[in-house]
Amino acid sequence: MRRSLIALVLLLTPQIPTRGQQPATGGSASVEGVVTRAGTGELLAGALVTLSRVMTSASSGVTSPVLSGAIGGLPPGSSIVSVFADTPPSIPSVTTDTDGRFVFENLDAGLYSLQVLRDGYARQSYGQRVAGGPSTAIRLVAGQSMKNVAIALVPAGNVAGVIRGADGRPQAGVPIQLLRATYNASGQRAFHVEGSARTNDRGEYRLYWLTPGRYYLSAGTAPGPNKGSSTSAGNPNEVPDRSFALTYYPGVRDARAAGLIDVNAGAELDGIDFIVPVQQLLRIRGRVTDSSTGQPPPAVGLSLAYRTLAGNSGAFSAGEKYNAKTGEFELRNVPPGSYLVQALALDQPASKDGADGQALVRIAALATRPNARVPIEVSNADVDGVLLTLTAGVAVPGRITVDGMPVSTIPGWDRIRVQLKPALESAFGPGMQPAAPIPQAPRADGGFTIAGVSPGEFLVGPITGLPSGFSIKEARFGQADVLNQPLRFPGVPGSGLEIVLSSRASQLDGTVLDARSSPAAGARLVLVPDLQRNRTDLYKTALSDSSGRFVFRSVPPGDYRVFGWEALESYAYFDQDLLRRVDSQSVAVRISESAASSVTVSMIPANP
Repeated sequence: MRRSLIALVLLLTPQIPTRGQQPATGGSASVEGVVTRAGTGELLAGALVTLSRVMTSASSGVTSPVLSGAIGGLPPGSSIVSVFADTPPSIPSVTTDTDGRFVFENLDAGLYSLQVLRDGYARQSYGQRVAGGPSTAIRLVAGQSMKNVAIALVPAGNVAGVIRGADGRPQAGVPIQLLRATYNASGQRAFHVEGSARTNDRGEYRLYWLTPGRYYLSAGTAPGPNKGSSTSAGNPNEVPDRSFALTYYPGVRDARAAGLIDVNAGAELDGIDFIVPVQQLLRIRGRVTDSSTGQPPPAVGLSLAYRTLAGNSGAFSAGEKYNAKTGEFELRNVPPGSYLVQALALDQPASKDGADGQALVRIAALATRPNARVPIEVSNADVDGVLLTLTAGVAVPGRITVDGMPVSTIPGWDRIRVQLKPALESAFGPGMQPAAPIPQAPRADGGFTIAGVSPGEFLVGPITGLPSGFSIKEARFGQADVLNQPLRFPGVPGSGLEIVLSSRASQLDGTVLDARSSPAAGARLVLVPDLQRNRTDLYKTALSDSSGRFVFRSVPPGDYRVFGWEALESYAYFDQDLLRRVDSQSVAVRISESAASSVTVSMIPANP
């Protein structure tokens, strides 16, 4: 099972391993160590150890400092860096001997990453303190012999259960996916597939050798165009092209109501059973009208936008029928789910192609092309009466001021951009929908426009290009506050968008301490708004230096909490469940305008 790393990208190539020791490569440095079972110290023979040559990225010195010395128990000479690998590693892998030991000799000076694999255990990289967290690159100088590298492998867990249909009978051929919640830089949750399986004739499934952690479990057909189950059928006598209702453990259709499954080290979780019914493919019918003429458009592209489990957006159009005389349309073979029905005016009928008769509309869309989007929920019956009124995207005017002064009073003002992000991001699937609104550069008087805005709900931000020391104080559309709630655009610009910036941002610094009350280097500090947790623009991160010091700059006034983690997966601080579990280990702080504050934080261990 592959984990994404914050600071380290490993590029591995299968190689023929040697026993315990690696053949000569020509250098004078070496690395040797031992692999054990975490918790017991048992020596593990037969573990695959891979050493890969890596290079620091050009941006590593900008985005995160290199931390040297003894960090969190790591030996001196280690460094946490951003790295990449352009070519497969040329160093042959080795397997540990009967005493769990391994040796790499004759190495050139440079940076290396080390990773260990063994059946039944979670993959482990050198210096990695939490699954999905940063690893540590080994820095070797000519002639150096790095000894006693200790890697403790955590026993993996297993999950098994039975899937039954609505009639209580076992369901064969149901796709199973083990999902880990991930977050992006905007705080949006998505799922990363950590394991997959398929039920047998008894409805049984088993997911094995899982990295310990907190997961969700889904069973059924993935969102999007129906592909049936024939492509992965395990038996030629199995009924093909069945579609199963996407269901989350313990048997719910809404991912927000899904239950978490805690997989502990070495755990054997049986009895994770739930019901997944076979679903019928349905139809969507409605009418398209052009608002400028009141008549049906001569040609229109129709599609259904949806969101995948991984959080990406997609779109498809299966069995599309459109009558240009009446404006009536029909979309067929639609699996149940949440969609946006979308229509885009075309100069000529859309070309269609695709496997198995499925139509894929290929449109070079423009932001100003007349379009319409309507969210619908397809459950257990056909959907009729969908009305799509095409309107062209318009330019929304706006103005930026800085504490009541023109924006041109601040340096770099011409690089500021005010963006509108669709509240339903899947409204803008790849190559099928109107382009997202396009922010324009501001004028010296602060005026700006955002082109191609269609009716709908949008989130204001992010506002990019702000110089240090400035923050967003207010955003209003007409009389409505759109900084703390979505901007509802009816299709007419109205009085425009007003953005107020403040130069009275503050600074918060401090020290993070470990369990021994010593300064902790390399800790991940996160500043989180105490009440407005939906304001992801208010979240700030920092990395403590070798003295355990950290600083947050350009902090708007308000109430916050400061969390300090020994190690943390990328953007995991947007997980509100995680924040609730460790809230008592954070520090509350109130930030005033133009103030400098200081705080001391206790570090949250990587594996509490």
